[in-house]
Amino acid sequence: TRFMKYLEYVQRNDLALAGAMTDVKGVRTLRPSEQPNPDSYVRVVEQRDDGIVVRGAKANITGIAVVDEVIVLPTRAMTESDASYAVAFAVPLDTPGVTVVVGRQINDARRLDGGDLDGVPYMAHHEGLIIFEDMFVPWDRVFLYNDWRWTG
Repeated sequence: TRFMKYLEYVQRNDLALAGAMTDVKGVRTLRPSEQPNPDSYVRVVEQRDDGIVVRGAKANITGIAVVDEVIVLPTRAMTESDASYAVAFAVPLDTPGVTVVVGRQINDARRLDGGDLDGVPYMAHHEGLIIFEDMFVPWDRVFLYNDWRWTG
């Protein structure tokens, strides 16, 4: 499968990965396809012969600043009307159309406490937001597309 080939690539090249599952959500009482801002969830905006184009954002990604690639997964069960949001893929962080915003966690007080916590410097623990702005993903990096039955 495509994912197994990707996993072999990751292992062969000793890559560090982060998982991006948490959507920014928008209005939490609404499904992805019902959002006033359709980019509150990651979605496919175009299908091409050589891959797909995605738009949207994921939040709360621990370690995002120190990885080579990110694997994007849907975080909730979806319905047929949400099919364009039923997408899973992996991309390098330097892919055109990717923006990463990094910040320390709000409860991280190590700087005030004098530095390290369990041997980890205060600046090493972080999380981030990743934004996809019409980013192209080749088919060999797409693991789920349009099949809402496999989400959640």
